[in-house]
Amino acid sequence: MPATPPPPPPLIALQATTTTTASTTTTSAPAERTIVIAVDASTHSACAFDWALRNVVRAATDEVVLVTVRDDDADDDDDDVDSVARPDAAAAAAAGDAKARRASHALLRAFAERLPQETYNVRGVVLRGDPREAIADEVAVLGADMLVVGSRGLGPVKRALLGSVSDYLVRHVEVPVLVARSESVFLY
Repeated sequence: MPATPPPPPPLIALQATTTTTASTTTTSAPAERTIVIAVDASTHSACAFDWALRNVVRAATDEVVLVTVRDDDADDDDDDVDSVARPDAAAAAAAGDAKARRASHALLRAFAERLPQETYNVRGVVLRGDPREAIADEVAVLGADMLVVGSRGLGPVKRALLGSVSDYLVRHVEVPVLVARSESVFLY
């Protein structure tokens, strides 16, 4: 009988890297499906998360991957200029980055803690950069079976001017994308 690999580290052990992955798992069988749920601090995200758990995720057989994207403004090209002109700028940027990292990890923990750990196989991934591209790339890397995202419900004009993460993902991700809003859910 082949030895089973050790389980991934618990969710509490999130690492501070550009792409952060942490897991908690209690099932020894491989997941039948990988469902990626993109989360942020919005009520739209919480609605999508709740809807997916009620209607899509099979707790006993699916792997849930929670992804969140940190703003990448800390990596602006003019940071070196600021560091020379203001020596305290580098320290302030590092402190801001650490604060953003703690906030994104706390967000993933808050969502993960809403899942009964004895029945869900869940991992959290913190990404950096443009949310549209970062999420699309991670879905491909994970070989996900479905992506669930929330929607702010922008009208056509605002969506055209501001851009929409969910709209981009529907057009660029190669797996089904479920877009959830408080009042309705759309599967593309």
